[in-house]
Parts: sequence; C-alpha cells; structure tokens
Amino acid sequence: MTDHKPHANPLFLMEDEIRLGMDLLLGAADALDRIGEGLRADREIGRTQRRLLALIGARPGVTLAELVPATRMPKQSLSRQINDLVARDLVAARGHPSDGRRKALRLTAQGKHLDDALWELERQRIARAYRRAGAEAVEGFKMVMRDLTGRAGSPGRRPVADRPADRT
Repeated sequence: MTDHKPHANPLFLMEDEIRLGMDLLLGAADALDRIGEGLRADREIGRTQRRLLALIGARPGVTLAELVPATRMPKQSLSRQINDLVARDLVAARGHPSDGRRKALRLTAQGKHLDDALWELERQRIARAYRRAGAEAVEGFKMVMRDLTGRAGSPGRRPVADRPADRT
C-alpha cells in the first residue's frame, strides 16, 4: 500500500514555510466561519453571536465578565451582543447562584438547538480533515494550536454525555 501522507519538510522554520502556515491558518479560520452561513443568515446570527452561542453552550452558567477574556471584546460591546441573543430567546440570563448581581448565562432550548445544528456542520468538517491527516498529524496540530493560544489543554465543547452520537 502506498503512503499518501506528505512527508515533513525539514525546512519548516524557513520564512516561506511560516508564511504559508499563517496563510493556511487564516484561511482555515475563514472557512470555519463560513460553515453554517445559510443557517446563521436564516436566524440573523452573525459570526460573533455564533461564537458566543458556542462559548455559552460549552460553559453553561458562565458570566459576562468571564466571557470578556475569551472574546477579547469590551464588556459594553459584549453586553449588547448577549442582550440581542436574550431578546431572540437564544440565551437566558439568570441571577448567579453565588452573586445575584452577576448573571449566569445559559442557552435556551432554541439556542441549544441552533448551537447543536451549527456544531454538527462544523464537527463534520473538522472530523473529515482530522481523518485525512491522521492521528499523529492531529496531535501535532493541537500542540501548535495550544502553543499559539497559550492554552495547556482544553476541556472540550461539552461533556460526552451531552454530545450527539458520533456518526463519522
């Protein structure tokens, strides 16, 4: 059987290779942002709001203040986006159990349904790319992404029990 995997370029630290990596990274981010465009357009949800649905879905009970570092948005701008999602009945804001002045954010049933539908489209695309690259390449990719984002690890999207069955 012929190996169809590309072989590692020993010159991977050359400027041209690093620029290519950057171009691919930006292109991948753009391609992932475009996944579900039709579904988002139908619901009049922008990319920022999609990201907020994903963040809130991954961490039910998260507060606005806790979302600021994850989004790097000013609190006032973030608040406007959250208020719009609340008005659309996609996010619920309730008093925080430990501090009533803060609001704990959760997806509503409609918000969870939309987040799940978008996530399924994203998951399929990512799973296809992972499958083509293979386990070793995926681990290398995750190592690079963790280093670029400054994250030692990731808790994942949501607990396994809450995920739909993997159909890949």
